Order: sequence, then structure tokens, then C-alpha cells
Amino acid sequence: VGTALTIRLQPSNTMTTIRGIDFRNGAALPDVAGMYRGGGVRIEEGSVTAFEGCRFLSCRADEGGGVYLDGGSHDFIDCVFRGNSAGKGGGLLSRGADLRLLHCDVSETLFRSVAFGSAVNGLGVALLSPADPTATVPAVLIEACDISRNRSVRSANGAGLFTEVPTTVRTSTFLDNDAADEG
Repeated sequence: VGTALTIRLQPSNTMTTIRGIDFRNGAALPDVAGMYRGGGVRIEEGSVTAFEGCRFLSCRADEGGGVYLDGGSHDFIDCVFRGNSAGKGGGLLSRGADLRLLHCDVSETLFRSVAFGSAVNGLGVALLSPADPTATVPAVLIEACDISRNRSVRSANGAGLFTEVPTTVRTSTFLDNDAADEG
């Protein structure tokens, strides 16, 4: 099947807005490093995007089952990430990106074994540091979100949310996220 949508570097003053689209049953294809990233959507190289009212359903990858973000600035408003699977960031994985999750539902994410035996981090949402240690620290806001019922049968760090970057969380619900160890 492959990733449904890949967005790469855009002109600096361009924002891509996607509204009301379902990304369902996507399966990432390997990149040049042999990693499977972004089962539903993969966004790379500093792109600027907004997703409004979109659903990422039953997608799978090693990293970013529903969505994989590498840098850039991204808004997800009124989006649903449900039933996705990955070893890191089953619903969404953000590596060094500015990110706003507003009124989103991230739920029922399952652990999926990952290539190279990577650790299980952030089954629902994983917010990772930029790959370049000299890069600017991203700004992350999670507001009015429901992050619930994310599960792993093996050890995991942050079954609902795992973050390596400063993150502001407001009026959000974290409920019934569970891992066999360190949940």
C-alpha cells in the first residue's frame, strides 16, 4: 500500500493545508536508511502544514504509524489518530518539529515491533529531539486533546506521550494508557 501522502521541502512562505481527509490502512515503505516511517503521512525537510478534521486510522510503520514529522511547523486541529501501530509514535512521531495538537483524539494505538530493535517510546505521541544537536529546540503545544487507551505488551516509555523536548499541555485527558513495564 505505502504511505498515502509525502510532503517534502516547500518554499519558506508556503503552507499546505489538508482538510477532512481520511488516511486509512496505510503502511510505510522503507526509506534509504531501511526504516519504515509515516504509515499514513510522512512530512520531511522543514515543510509547513496544517491538518484540519483529518483522520489517521489503522496505519502502521516503525516510526510514526499515523504521521511522521521531520522538522518544520505543523498544526493538527480536530484530528483523530486511532488504531495505528508503531514502535515509536503510533499515532504521531515528531522529530524536531514545531507542533500544535489542538482538540485531537489519539487512541487505541498498539505496539508494533520495530526494525533494528529500537526502544518503544510514545505509543500515542512521541516528541523527539532534532537529529541535529545544533538545531533550534521545537515549540510543542498539546491542548484539549484526548490521549487514551494506547497499549503495549512490552516495555515502553510513555504509552500515551513520550517527550524529549519542552512541551506545554493544557486541558487534555490522559486515560488508560498502559505498557507491560514503565508505562
